[in-house]
Amino acid sequence: MKKWIFVALLVGLVVNTQAYAQKRAGNKEKNQKEVQSEDKIQKAGEVKAADVPQVQKKSVEERANIITQSLVEVLKLNADQTRKVHAANVLATKKIDDLRENRQEKAKTFKTEIKAAYDERDMQIKAALTPEQVKLYEESKTKFREKRNNK
Repeated sequence: MKKWIFVALLVGLVVNTQAYAQKRAGNKEKNQKEVQSEDKIQKAGEVKAADVPQVQKKSVEERANIITQSLVEVLKLNADQTRKVHAANVLATKKIDDLRENRQEKAKTFKTEIKAAYDERDMQIKAALTPEQVKLYEESKTKFREKRNNK
């Protein structure tokens, strides 16, 4: 009799543990689905910027300086080229910031406008470079994209 009570308790304990584990797994899947749906909403531009915690971002000038400095190192730019590349980076960074701030109002055209801003910056940078530097520039952009996509 004692053995049957012990076996019944043991079976009950095992069943209870299994049910708890399945419940936790279900909650985990539910939380992942919620996070994924929140990501989709945020990507679609439906979440207000005030709802998302903001990280202190660098100014337009600081970001343009960082981009320009990396290009100076990779492409070995002279002073005139550096000035032209920096100007192109400042203009593009300002334009992209403005587009991102007005993303809610221009959700349908946002991607094309951002792409146009990046393309315009590329044209201005390429105009200031020598043919050898243009090749290096294209290679560095490709490496950066590969690195970014592998993260």
